Amino acid sequence: MLKYNTRFLNNSVFFIDCLSDGDFQTARRLFEDVIHFTDPKLGPRCEYFKISSKQDLVSLLGGIAEQCRQGLKPILHFEAHGSILAGLEIGNQKEKITWTELIPALRAINTATKNNSGVVMAACFGLHIIKPVSIHEPTPFFFLIGSESELYATELEAQLRKFYETIIRGNSLNNAMDCLSDKFKCYHSEKYFLIAMGRYFKQQCMGKGRKARVERLVTEINQQQARSRKELKKIRNQIKNGIKPSPEVYFKYAHNFLHGQITATFTEFMSFLRREQ
Repeated sequence: MLKYNTRFLNNSVFFIDCLSDGDFQTARRLFEDVIHFTDPKLGPRCEYFKISSKQDLVSLLGGIAEQCRQGLKPILHFEAHGSILAGLEIGNQKEKITWTELIPALRAINTATKNNSGVVMAACFGLHIIKPVSIHEPTPFFFLIGSESELYATELEAQLRKFYETIIRGNSLNNAMDCLSDKFKCYHSEKYFLIAMGRYFKQQCMGKGRKARVERLVTEINQQQARSRKELKKIRNQIKNGIKPSPEVYFKYAHNFLHGQITATFTEFMSFLRREQ
């Protein structure tokens, strides 16, 4: 198994309450419980925000991003109704913000923290926000905790209280995750990157996948303009050298996606991939 040793630096927890007035007020109660775990002097800073519209939410996240440029490193806890396609539902008017619309605001926050922001989606289907995530763009959060299915207020509160107590007491994210039921899954940005990069290298740059890709590219070039055998041989060798796994490609994507915070070396990564073949 490939080991990576990322560290998450956190100095604040923000509870973002998008529930309507008629819902169980789990966000408010959870906030009031969690502040008892915090040290008034040492922190972390703990705040509660009641959101009534999409514009309220966008403005709040923009303000948080600005504070992050001054050193804030938050966990953002969202309490809302959610759906697979529509995203989050906000306030009494049940206004919607899609996962795709939410990603840029979260990415701005995570960019400002250099990959030190976390998101907890206490909403049905909250894990679906990772669907637009791609290693071609910077990750919008260091970690995200959410569910692929429906959640119920009665099963959330006690679990999340213990989760935040564990985090604030200085224990690891893994230990905190042990406080949650199997309904909650965790997206970890470096793990996501290593899996995606490994899949790309294995399917496109190594073994049979590499050979097939080389021949496909050579065929495409020859169809554009017929070449001699000698020219095709030279082109084939150039393509082979150009698409093999390299530290340049690995670190180019790693530094972009992980905001410069990669811990697994290229040598460790390739050793792991070759063992898995």
